[in-house]
Amino acid sequence: MALSIKITPYKVKKPMQLDLTTLPKSPKTALQTPQDVTNATSTLSTLNATLKALQTEKEKVTKPLNEALRQERARFKPFEDQLYTLIDTYKSLLTTYATEQEAIQRQQEAKILQDKRTNTATKVNQLATIDQAPTKAQSDTGSITFTTLTKYRLNTTPTLEALLLLIRNNILTLDTTALKAYLKSNPLPDAIEQYQEKSLRNYTKPVSKP
Repeated sequence: MALSIKITPYKVKKPMQLDLTTLPKSPKTALQTPQDVTNATSTLSTLNATLKALQTEKEKVTKPLNEALRQERARFKPFEDQLYTLIDTYKSLLTTYATEQEAIQRQQEAKILQDKRTNTATKVNQLATIDQAPTKAQSDTGSITFTTLTKYRLNTTPTLEALLLLIRNNILTLDTTALKAYLKSNPLPDAIEQYQEKSLRNYTKPVSKP
């Protein structure tokens, strides 16, 4: 039995009328005769022609929108780049200061604890007088909270055997999720070094409009 497939193609208008009810249903029967092939070829050609007409109409709308979007992005980009650079600079200054103050605090604590001339009570009193490294800061426009991140990096000269271990366990790229999953049941591989890095979170208040 010949399979007859018919379609009423879209008629391109301005604006184009989009009506999905005019599309044919997907055939549920396999092609069985040369006529089926002819009918299917006709329908496929009509569908592709309709798709091209639809995309042409779509581009009439999207092309100017995309161009306008490109121009607006280009207009804002220099200001965004400058802001990103300034933000990174201030973040670096703040985290460097916090890291340095934390190192000073640790040195002072170690000096007090290692002093054999003082008893425990004196050490406790002396430790209480040490300036604590900042953990947060507040201003009229927002606040920051310092955090310490645990990060991983490859050792400078890992052995071939150590690298093969990373490859076999799919953690050579140091993907955080994969590495954490591996470390749940395995020790830290020799080829990987764990280190701490100071970071911060900035909570801002809305900028007032002029």
